[in-house]
Amino acid sequence: MPGLTDEGFVARRQPELLDRILATLEAQDALQGLNVRAGPIHQLASVLSEEVALLWEGLEAVYGSQYDGATGISLDQVAALTGTLRDAATRSRVALACTLDAGTTVPAGSVVAVDGSPDAQFRTLVEIANGGATSAVVDVQAEAVETGPVAAPTGTLTVIVTSVPGWTAVTNAADAELGAPIASDSALRTERRRQLAAAGSGTTAAIAARLSLLEEVIEAAVYENVTASVDGAGRPAKTIEAVVWDGSPAAADDDAIAQVLWNHRGGGIPPYGSGESGTAVDALTGQEVSVDFSRATLVPGHLEATVLLVPGADPTGWIDAAKESIAERGQQYAVGEDPYASQLSCVLLARPEVQAVVSLVIGTTPVPASSTIAIGERQVVRFDTSDMTLGT
Repeated sequence: MPGLTDEGFVARRQPELLDRILATLEAQDALQGLNVRAGPIHQLASVLSEEVALLWEGLEAVYGSQYDGATGISLDQVAALTGTLRDAATRSRVALACTLDAGTTVPAGSVVAVDGSPDAQFRTLVEIANGGATSAVVDVQAEAVETGPVAAPTGTLTVIVTSVPGWTAVTNAADAELGAPIASDSALRTERRRQLAAAGSGTTAAIAARLSLLEEVIEAAVYENVTASVDGAGRPAKTIEAVVWDGSPAAADDDAIAQVLWNHRGGGIPPYGSGESGTAVDALTGQEVSVDFSRATLVPGHLEATVLLVPGADPTGWIDAAKESIAERGQQYAVGEDPYASQLSCVLLARPEVQAVVSLVIGTTPVPASSTIAIGERQVVRFDTSDMTLGT
């Protein structure tokens, strides 16, 4: 039965509608003797059935827009009912090392570009100056001019676009932290589930979700020791530990992290941390409380791979783009998550130039030799393009 049923909405399709229209016409006394399944009457019925089918499809779309099957703007509206908004596109960020002559000032918003990719531009976030008597290297944070994953591999941001007298050179000692495009429907659904978990308090999932909502926090993991003794990770009995990853260098506010932990921990459960702390204000007493937490330590991943290229592929032209793809995949590893060579092999196999991955090894030294890297609960792995060797 079409329409709203116990199984959901069932739409009539154009062939069914056409058959029903023709059957109705055949039952009309005034049309007895006429062949309605051919000629002008059939053509008219076909046009009508197509238009009616569009109405059914519209009803089906309206029904689907209210539930998990919603997509696009309909999904935005469903998610907004519980306060979740689609993440906007973000910009890549990178640390620049600028060589300035004595007395040189470079204003905020000055632009540099990737050598060989003039459209991959980054702008400085603050004004910098060399107040000394000799030339000096001054560090500054920069962001991509365009949103999305604008890549800037190590040592490639060397073109000064905004000419400033006395600014003689620029480079980046590490890959840019890639930005992201506007969130996909799948990502929005995941974010909604995470934010719904954040509505609670006391559980490790709720606390981690709350921390992840903080500005500059990329992700967080929360562990608990429910035993009556110190656990294997050094956490005292009956404590929780929040491990925050907010980039390198750390970008999130310590006190904001501390406040979330203090507000949403279970009653009587003290937060534990290894080397980090912030100040929270108790909502009942108004007193300031020192709250411990941990920051994830960055583990640089190294990678070596040998591939077989498809016939006719440029033997070297694929390498830089492949490195950037691996680095982008590497940024998806969560706190405490082990990377596997097989996962990164899939990234290479997705390249149109690569026919097969002959070998791929990873590790934490310049000569990797393993199929995985063991990452601790307080660590996060990232792969810099300067730490990769790809060849055929």
